[in-house]
Amino acid sequence: MEISKVVCGVLAGVALSSTSFAADYDLKDIPQIQAVNLDDDIAKSEKEKNEAKKEQGENNKLLEGLKNQKNQKEQEKANAEKELKDKRDKVEVLDRNIKNKEQEVDKLTREEAGLQNAITSAQEEIERANKKIEEINTEIERLEQEKQSAIDESSKKEFEKKIEAEKSKKKGIEEGKKATENDIAGNLSNQLQKKQEALEETKKEKSQFETQLTQAQQELNQLEPEKQQIIQKAEQEIQRLDGEIDTLNEKIKKQQEKIDKIEKELRDAKKQKLFSGNELSAEQKDVLRALLEFKGNDVVNAIISQGTAEEISEFVRSNATSINQTLESLNKGLQTDIINFSSDLSTNTRLAKLSNPFKGDLALAYAVKNLSGEMFADNGDSMASVVKYYTDRFNYDNNLWGNIIGAKGKVKDGGNPELYGFTLGYDKAFDNVIFGGFITYAKSKVDFSMVENKADNYQIGVYSRAYIDNHEIDVKISMGIAKNKLDRSVKVGLDTLDQTGRYNSYLASFSLDYGYVTKLSDTMFIKPTIGFGYSFVKNKAFNESGDLPLSYNANRSKVLNLRASGEFRKYVNDGSYLYVAPGVERELYKSVDDNIVRFVGSNKDIIFKNNDKKSTYFTLQTGADFKITESLSTNLNFGVKAKSKEQFYNGSIGLKYKF
Repeated sequence: MEISKVVCGVLAGVALSSTSFAADYDLKDIPQIQAVNLDDDIAKSEKEKNEAKKEQGENNKLLEGLKNQKNQKEQEKANAEKELKDKRDKVEVLDRNIKNKEQEVDKLTREEAGLQNAITSAQEEIERANKKIEEINTEIERLEQEKQSAIDESSKKEFEKKIEAEKSKKKGIEEGKKATENDIAGNLSNQLQKKQEALEETKKEKSQFETQLTQAQQELNQLEPEKQQIIQKAEQEIQRLDGEIDTLNEKIKKQQEKIDKIEKELRDAKKQKLFSGNELSAEQKDVLRALLEFKGNDVVNAIISQGTAEEISEFVRSNATSINQTLESLNKGLQTDIINFSSDLSTNTRLAKLSNPFKGDLALAYAVKNLSGEMFADNGDSMASVVKYYTDRFNYDNNLWGNIIGAKGKVKDGGNPELYGFTLGYDKAFDNVIFGGFITYAKSKVDFSMVENKADNYQIGVYSRAYIDNHEIDVKISMGIAKNKLDRSVKVGLDTLDQTGRYNSYLASFSLDYGYVTKLSDTMFIKPTIGFGYSFVKNKAFNESGDLPLSYNANRSKVLNLRASGEFRKYVNDGSYLYVAPGVERELYKSVDDNIVRFVGSNKDIIFKNNDKKSTYFTLQTGADFKITESLSTNLNFGVKAKSKEQFYNGSIGLKYKF
């Protein structure tokens, strides 16, 4: 089949450029393009590609065989050339050795002649010495005769001196003659003999080299025609194989071009199937549209124009996942929920403490007898006293307190928040009313697979409890700000694109609870409670920075919930107490703005619909307070807020000083 037909049929009238898929694609048509069944065309193209690859594989094997044959012929040629070279080198070496030996023979011959001349000269010198000795002997005989003929003694002595002089002269000549004879018999004769022996040996070696040269030259003359013929045939075969290899390489090149063309058309077809089919969710398709329109990023351009459908799909899904995780951390309010839950635990503990009936001397008996129930069913509510007569608030009606708080959440398929910090507060009792305020600072973090959101949280609030007989009415108002740092990553194959952003979140909450305290015994009370809470969170708009940054619009969330609980409290006459408050919380109203994001530098909005599904939570708050001195006490508290896929746990430890 003609491969180009695949793409033509695939695009349903939308042209795809072979150089830039994204540039020529009409993005507005993506939602309206009817999903086309491309499986048959893709299967045919895959079959054609596989057949072409199979044929190419066979040609590659044939090419490998031809290359092996060529290598074999080249080796044969190289071996023949080496054999000839070895023989030629041997002839050259032997010829050089003969020339060296000829030079040695000439040298030794000259040295032998020089020794012969030295011996001849020495022998001539000996002859001259013999003649001189004879002359001296003759002179001595003459002087002896003249001495005999001398008349006086003085003349005889004169002749004796002359005779002694001649004898001394004769002795010197005889010694010189002896030395020369010894030199001839010893040194010169030995040197001459050695030179003669060396000369004969050198001549013999030269003769051997000449024989070897003659033999090597004969072998070379016999070998050269045979090896030259082998070399010539090998060169002809190599030339023929080169031609076949060039032809086959050209064929393989054309096959590869055909395969590349098919693969490109398949990639385009698979991209079209990805765009028009159901492989991507609506949100993921929105991300894809934005990426296709976004031409300001080299990584995006490379992935969209050159990546396979699988690579584009993975890239799109990774972007969509990281955006969803970011929006979950923005909209779900995990950090604000957990900080509100922690501050509730601290303030409710204070209200429970201030509701202790065992605070006076005589007033204690009256309180135990007449108190029918003025307790609070919350993680900090114990049993707020009804009237001033039941307590010693007039003596100790000012209280400073502080708690160290910690919390952790577990969210299935979501981010896991954690928090640690402290809460400081002050409260005062007035007749039938308790009024207090607090501030909280906490560091929090929410971890997702691709997103990490850290925040510095600041909260300020007021709380109050009013006593009307056995009725307790609690009010709490708070507001705060969170300074967030967002780190987001997107997978691109084995690499990642990293982005970071900073933004502020503003939060406010209000709660109103009503409870009726019932006395079970002198030290135990129960208070069923019903109430509602309202929370508001606003995230400011912000832009990320990094490899592929996003711009986020501002968004708001509002939640109204109804809650009911039963609080059980037990007090000790030294001022200590213990309480447990299980309950349930149901969201009645929930409004979360849809999120609008876009890639920085792009005008294409990506709208993510938010989940307004309402949830029901089980809650549990429990705590205990222990007296240290008359003015100082400590408390321990623990709370749980959970549903099927979300669980939040918090705890605190604190001190209170009354004055």
